[in-house]
Amino acid sequence: TETQVGVGRVGGHELARVHLVPRVEDRRQLPETEMLRHARHEPVGASWARVVAPEDLVLIKAAATAEAVPNHWYDALEVLAGAPINWDYLAERASRKGVRRMLSLLAFAQSNDFGVPPWVLARLAEQVTCSTSGPPRG
Repeated sequence: TETQVGVGRVGGHELARVHLVPRVEDRRQLPETEMLRHARHEPVGASWARVVAPEDLVLIKAAATAEAVPNHWYDALEVLAGAPINWDYLAERASRKGVRRMLSLLAFAQSNDFGVPPWVLARLAEQVTCSTSGPPRG
């Protein structure tokens, strides 16, 4: 699980929360995932911490659907507005899980002038439309 720490900086931009990758003494408890490999080392206060990359944080926030935490999409928009995004990485990760949710979030972000590249939306939309096999039978 992730740990949240008050106000911090990610990619040189101040955000409401910093999401830290937990430290695990026994590496067998935490498999080496793509998200962990993509984590960044960022200054937090007077020290450094391994921080979830902005792209992975956007994916996590886009996937959150609980009514008790409706602010996740707006957190994702803060990240999109305030951190440099590796759009290729984000599109690739979204295409493997949560493509519809990410397409919705990024379309919403673009409609609010957040600077989402049109090719990212086109790529995700193509995956959504190509994954359907036509109208239901029967």
